[in-house]
Amino acid sequence: MIYDDFASFDVEDPFQCLSLLNDGLLPPPPIVRIEGWQYYVNKEIVTKPLMPSIDVLNSMTAIEKKEFAKKRKKYHSEMPLMETPTLAQIHKEALRVAALNYSGSPGARMGIVLDGLGTVGKSSIVMELGKKYELSWRKNILPKLKCAGIHNSIPVIYITLIGELSVKDFNRLIVSFMGINAPSSATVSWLSNQIIDTTQACGTSLIIIDDIHFLKMCNRTAQVINNHLKFLANCISATFIYSGIDVEGSGLMKEGNSTEKAFVSQTQHRFKCYSIAPFSKDSPDLKPLLNSFEASLALQNQLSGTLANISDYIHDRTGGFMGAISNLIREGANLAIDNGSERVNRVVFDKIRLDFASEAHRKTTISRS
Repeated sequence: MIYDDFASFDVEDPFQCLSLLNDGLLPPPPIVRIEGWQYYVNKEIVTKPLMPSIDVLNSMTAIEKKEFAKKRKKYHSEMPLMETPTLAQIHKEALRVAALNYSGSPGARMGIVLDGLGTVGKSSIVMELGKKYELSWRKNILPKLKCAGIHNSIPVIYITLIGELSVKDFNRLIVSFMGINAPSSATVSWLSNQIIDTTQACGTSLIIIDDIHFLKMCNRTAQVINNHLKFLANCISATFIYSGIDVEGSGLMKEGNSTEKAFVSQTQHRFKCYSIAPFSKDSPDLKPLLNSFEASLALQNQLSGTLANISDYIHDRTGGFMGAISNLIREGANLAIDNGSERVNRVVFDKIRLDFASEAHRKTTISRS
């Protein structure tokens, strides 16, 4: 059945009343709501501003230079996720699993778990995966559903967990994403039925649950939620993707069982697990990643190979964490625009303070040298 809540929902334009978003005057809606997710999926990939010659740049008026600088800084803030061989492989395999699951037999499908430390890029990976999946789904599946008279579609659900979560809280995260107005008196059973019926009605086939590490299996409530997840996976024809910090250490894969009884865990038999780690100094992916970042920068005087040549320094600054690397380079690019150097290098990076963990890593590295 199709619920009245979705009667006015238009997958092609889900935020008609928020036109100011398109002008960048308002922040985007939260991605854990359908309008925020659709904004993320619909948003065009930013393209690098066309860089003028140095003569043209010098001939610009002060106002023109200011506007051009503003445009480039905005671009740096919205630069797309840099794809590494590891990321490409995860996306390829996950999309293959999702495609296999789409027409699979009833019951729980094979799922995906991304496990690793914080700020290594797990959330970005699963969000980008969800985006690629939905765009492919719109192209290949949505036209057929529209021909069948189904216009209210939610192919992907994306939620993030929080601490101290109950089964009812978990269900509310999902119904809130889908835009269902659940009464405060709603029971777990009512919410579960809403989820099952609405995902079926709206063609939901990918469910992403971020920060899954909050389900620590030493906690009885977390065990109940895990059992509830297995129930939903059996009832919903969708691929489930989990992402979290030290998922294996949380006990989720073994469902809290001892080593001797871990074999009875359904979770570890239903999920493929990928470990996402920081780059090591000698990682074959690090320098190609830095080259990709460098080629994407909207700077006038950037010399090719500069970042790869200082890869050891960048690693010392960031510990090899993707989030810190990205922040260092993008903030450095904007600083290079402000100071007129139009290039990022060690001199520029030395003026930037990173997150606490990165700065602590830097101090440790200096003390060892």
